[in-house]
Amino acid sequence: MSYLVRKISRRENIDKIKNTNDIKELDADVIMQEFRTAQNAISTWSIDELNNNCINQAVLAIATASSDLETMHFIIINTDYLEQLGLDMNAEKKGDTPVEDLREIHRDITNLKYGTIDKLIIMYNNIASENDADKYIITKKRNEIKLIVKQALSQNRINIDASNDHIRPKLIKLIEQQ
Repeated sequence: MSYLVRKISRRENIDKIKNTNDIKELDADVIMQEFRTAQNAISTWSIDELNNNCINQAVLAIATASSDLETMHFIIINTDYLEQLGLDMNAEKKGDTPVEDLREIHRDITNLKYGTIDKLIIMYNNIASENDADKYIITKKRNEIKLIVKQALSQNRINIDASNDHIRPKLIKLIEQQ
C-alpha cells in the first residue's frame, strides 16, 4: 500500500468539501484553489508508509519547491482510493524540487477532465469524513518545516542552484543561520 501527499491550498476548504451535501453546490473558488491542474494533472508525492519520516520527505519536496517556508496543510491519499474511483496516476514526470533524491517520488494524478474532478472531490470528502481524518489531513507549522529543511541542508541534499527564485533566498538564509 502506498500514499500520495498533496499540499492543500486552504485548510478551511477541506471543511467546506466535507460539509457539502451536493458537489454541484460547492463553491467554485474551493474547486479552483484545491484542484488547480497543469496539463490535466495534479501533482502529488508518493510515500510508502504512513509515518512521520516518510511524510516529512514529501513535505521537504513540496516546501523546497514552494515560494515560502510557512505553515502548510497536506492531505494524504491512500492510492487505493484512486483505483476505486478510476483515477489514473503516473510517475513519468520527475518532481520539480531542488531535493534531487526526491524527484523520483513525484506522481501526477492524470487525465483529469471536467467529469473526473467530482471524483477528486468525493475522494477528499471521504478522507475528511473518516474517523481518523487527523491522520490524513495534517498541518506542518512554519518551525517544523524550517527544521525539516535545515536538516536536509545540513545533509547537502538540497541543490540551491536548482531552487526557484522565490525560495532560494530563504534557503540561503537558513544556511547562513547554521
